Amino acid sequence: TGSSLRFNKTMSDPLRTHALSLFRHYYKRSPTILFQYDLAIPVEDARATLVREFRRHRDLHDPTLRRELIFKADKDLEETKNLWKTRTQILEMINTQKPDIEPEDAREIEEQIDDVVERFIRGEGEFGPNYPI
Repeated sequence: TGSSLRFNKTMSDPLRTHALSLFRHYYKRSPTILFQYDLAIPVEDARATLVREFRRHRDLHDPTLRRELIFKADKDLEETKNLWKTRTQILEMINTQKPDIEPEDAREIEEQIDDVVERFIRGEGEFGPNYPI
């Protein structure tokens, strides 16, 4: 009877039913979307992002916000299926292009870049007078 209770709960909430349907569509179409947009991203990564995004909004109870999110997800899926999005937009959705960098690491990276630029301007190191232009 536990499964029937779950089924009834799902059926009593049309927004939840719609969200689950959207999830299934996105999940099933992930390989096709990656192929159509010629993205060298593992299907598992795309699906992991999908799961993470849906779970992030799992505890949202405001019906107005839920309807808005579902509407946006519907439009995103339609635009993606019709190839109206750019590769960059798909990459941003999958979020593989944005690694999480700690502030300390970011400062260290900036310092390294500044050091390379300074050496380049002074013509030192690998950027010396014999550097091919």
